[in-house]
Parts: sequence; C-alpha cells; structure tokens
Amino acid sequence: MEPTARIRRRIEQDFPLQAREEVSNALARYGEQPHEREPERVQLAVLILADGNLDKIAHYLEVASKDYRDVLWWSETPPLGDVPPDWIG
Repeated sequence: MEPTARIRRRIEQDFPLQAREEVSNALARYGEQPHEREPERVQLAVLILADGNLDKIAHYLEVASKDYRDVLWWSETPPLGDVPPDWIG
C-alpha cells in the first residue's frame, strides 16, 4: 500500500533521506492482513511512537499486528503526568 501524503510528510520530517524508503516499505506492509485495521491511523501512530528511531518502527508494527489498539492508545493518550489535576479522580 502506497503511503498517503500525510504519512510521507511525517517520514520526511522524522527520518534522514537514506532511511525513508526502508521506513515507507515497512509501514506499507501494515494493512495487508484482514485483521490489520485503520492502516493510515496505525502507520501515523507508529511514526509518532518511533520518534525517528528506525529500530522502533519494526517493534511498534509488530505490536500493531497483534492488537492495533495498543499503538493507537499509546500515541493518542497523554502520559498521566501530563494530565491536568482536575482530570484525576
């Protein structure tokens, strides 16, 4: 699956030129299986979590292939330390 413009921009932002094709190819494999849902959202979550680290791309893609909701939760939920005090019960 060809990466969307949004995914390409994030790859260009986070990775050096020589790593971009490898990152793009790795991300493109997510979504090939029927259980791999929401490919663009998951790919973006993986990029956010990897934070420019090529080794982390493979790790988070493996997590996503088992349960994509994990990477979505981790990338979209602020750490508890960043939650305003009035949110804590």
